[in-house]
Formats: sequence, C-alpha cells, structure tokens
Amino acid sequence: MYGLSQADVLIFGVIASTMAALGAVLGGHLDDRIGGKPLIVGSLAAMIAVGVTLLALSGPIVFWVCGLLLALFIGPITAAARTILLRMSSDGKEGVAFGLYTMTGRAAAFIAPWLFFVFVDAFHADRAGLGGLCVVLAVGLVGMLAVRVPRYTRLS
Repeated sequence: MYGLSQADVLIFGVIASTMAALGAVLGGHLDDRIGGKPLIVGSLAAMIAVGVTLLALSGPIVFWVCGLLLALFIGPITAAARTILLRMSSDGKEGVAFGLYTMTGRAAAFIAPWLFFVFVDAFHADRAGLGGLCVVLAVGLVGMLAVRVPRYTRLS
C-alpha cells in the first residue's frame, strides 16, 4: 500500500512504540501543568487532524510522519485518562472506577475495527478505513468535552 517491506513495518512498530512512550512521558508533565482534560482534548484534536491529513495525502514519507505523530499523541491520552479517573473517583471506590473503566473499554473495543471495515466496504478502498477511525476519535472528543472534571489542583 505504501511500499513498505516487512522490515519497514517492524522498524515502524518499534519507533511508533517509542514515540508513544515519549508522548506518555511528555504528556505526564503536561498533565501536571494543565490537567488531563485539556491534554486529552488537544491530543484527540491533533489525532483527528493527522488522520484527515493521512487520508488526503499519500506516500511513504506521509505514512511515516503521520503514523509516528499518531503514536506520539496516543500516549498522553491513555496516561491522562487514568489520572482523570483517579481524580474523579470517590475515596475508597477507586477499584470500582477502574474496574468499570476496564470493562467499558473491553466492551467498546470492537467499534473502531468495525467502523474501519464499514468504511472500507462503503468506499471500496483500504485507506477509507481511516475515516472510520477518525469518526471514533471525533465521538471520543465530543464525549470528552461533555465530561465534568473536578477543578484541577497541581499535585506537587
């Protein structure tokens, strides 16, 4: 599709994992400064913009740049979601909150792959599947905007 060999895919996977870890570390610092909700909203908006760019452009360089940017922004989202949940949960009910978080994550895990293939089938193109992923990200962004997070107080 983008002229990538199996070795290129493996190298991309290693670098993408490193980028996600770097994003999580940098996102943790931003989470401490600005709070989790603005971090998640900004990261989701950036991921949607990068996804639309990847839909509009093609080529191996675009794939590498956009793919690594997507990986960079996923780390802060996953890290900040947990800190928000911890701040929102009642004292002594953290286990219940994280159990529900895990259960809903697993229950909704089919949606992104399903929408990917719905878009592929509807538009008869593999790259159209990214449109389904952008829809999932947009729904997540709208949902996050509706979340009321307690006033942020810096921990340190």
